[in-house]
Amino acid sequence: MGSLSSQQSMRVAPPPRYADAQAAARLPIKPDKPPVTSGPIPEGWMPDLLGPSSRLRALVNKVRYMPLRHRNGARGAVYEDTPSARATIARLRATNPKAADLLFLAPRGTVQAMWADALGTDLTAFSQTHLSTTQPEMSARDTFVRSQTIALATITLCLGLWALLATPSLLVMLNGVFGTLYFSVGIARILAVLTPMPRLARYKPMANRALDDALPMFSVLIPIYDEAAMVPQLIASMRALDYPPDKLEILILTEADDGATLQALAKQKLPDHMAVIRVPPSKPRTKPKALNFALPLTRGAFITIYDAEDRPEHDQLRKAVAMFEVSKSKHASKLGCVQAALHVTNGRVNFLTQHFALEYMALFDAFLPALSRFNLPIPLGGTSNHFRRSALIEAGGWDPYNVTEDADLGIRLARLGYTTQMINSTTFEEAPTAFKPWIKQRARWFKGWWQTWLVHMRHPIRLMHELGFGGFLVFQTIMLGVLVSVLIHPFFLGATLWAMSGVGGPLYAAATGTGQVLITLNLVNFSLGYLSVVMLSGAGANRRSMKGIVPVLLSIPLYWICLSAAGFLALWELIRRPHHWNKTPHQAI
Repeated sequence: MGSLSSQQSMRVAPPPRYADAQAAARLPIKPDKPPVTSGPIPEGWMPDLLGPSSRLRALVNKVRYMPLRHRNGARGAVYEDTPSARATIARLRATNPKAADLLFLAPRGTVQAMWADALGTDLTAFSQTHLSTTQPEMSARDTFVRSQTIALATITLCLGLWALLATPSLLVMLNGVFGTLYFSVGIARILAVLTPMPRLARYKPMANRALDDALPMFSVLIPIYDEAAMVPQLIASMRALDYPPDKLEILILTEADDGATLQALAKQKLPDHMAVIRVPPSKPRTKPKALNFALPLTRGAFITIYDAEDRPEHDQLRKAVAMFEVSKSKHASKLGCVQAALHVTNGRVNFLTQHFALEYMALFDAFLPALSRFNLPIPLGGTSNHFRRSALIEAGGWDPYNVTEDADLGIRLARLGYTTQMINSTTFEEAPTAFKPWIKQRARWFKGWWQTWLVHMRHPIRLMHELGFGGFLVFQTIMLGVLVSVLIHPFFLGATLWAMSGVGGPLYAAATGTGQVLITLNLVNFSLGYLSVVMLSGAGANRRSMKGIVPVLLSIPLYWICLSAAGFLALWELIRRPHHWNKTPHQAI
């Protein structure tokens, strides 16, 4: 398979010779001919490609028609319904009666969907293998590479021998390593709180709106699966986007065997700039694979992702373009992505949604803005990230084998020297309300972060060189530090309760100097962890002007127990089924 930016290599049947646009433009329009209309393609016509492709190329970005062949052997073409295509076909029909039977107009979405179906085999192969063949060391297709397997086996053997010979010293060492990671996460949260940030308005309209003619083409990709109930809300949210339709394309990506969702989409009257792209079933069945399938079909200078339940503020695309334009004026062409904040709207339903909402405010309204302010690596959110097309292509698209493709892509962009900035815009989402879907979703996130850390740590020295020393430390903190903190939290909690109990008190008093120091440091570390989360959550809630969060903060220890359960489930899945995608169900509001 070739690169996304490669030139045309598949032979495509041209339209009939009399459909040449330049010749047609010189022909007058006779008023007695019927007007050009757009509609369904008559029965008997099918796409006419002259052979398999030797490599995938950005064909659809350049060709605005689909060559057709009739079952009786006649050749024709269907053009996207644009003003220039209408004028061309009108002139042709005025001078050549045969054109009326061979040339057709169809909505933009119809033509793109036809290309997706015609190139289904090539697009599927591309979506599965592009990153693993062009940048194999960046792919999570293999959980552990050879060097990592050898290193893991060596470390395990050494720890086993150490445990046999000197167990106490091993426990001291492990306590020190894990405690350091736990401490680093707490310090990172506190530093984020201390970073000056403005209070966020719930909605702040743009001060200066670019004229519609000056706006670039924008592509929106919406991967959905088993989301029939969400379709009406999704279409309404996309219709509400404030962006000129002739500069906007919205591709709704659904699995070809998802009959219920396809049926729900068929009931909707989609505007011309929306298209339903059917992704052929293939492994792995993940969101990033669907995104890769549609990437060569996009035409936008900028590309963004939304999920089925997303309700972005209506001018979010304009704000994203404005941020890229500001970076251009400052000669900061390495801005590769802008991330909008995600906000949970059902945060008061129950214990889980309360903490989910608090986490989102801490992350998107406090922690990530602090990272972006200093141009540090950002693990992107799974939606509302707006990419510069050239940066996305250079990074290789999404990794179909990583179940948190967003976080992985954010690190890959940083390694290439691209920065990510937050924009003052919000996308509203719903949090899972039941424990089972919540823990499955959270386990998938933790599993994907393990995949991301393992992939980028295949060559630690190279990673440090590409991210810089500060970026490397941040990567270790927000990836390994968080993952380890989730796993060791129950042990820290148990040790704290033990030390405070009637049993632990005398034992602590009788402990030697080293033991007392470790227990004291662990208690301080444990307290710092809670304090840092309270501070970060409070900062995020303050910037959202959210009130009444104190009762939620008091129940953080219980919520962290749930997170730890998800963390251990993630480790199990990382070993047993690393590429399995735990689907999160959604409900329309």
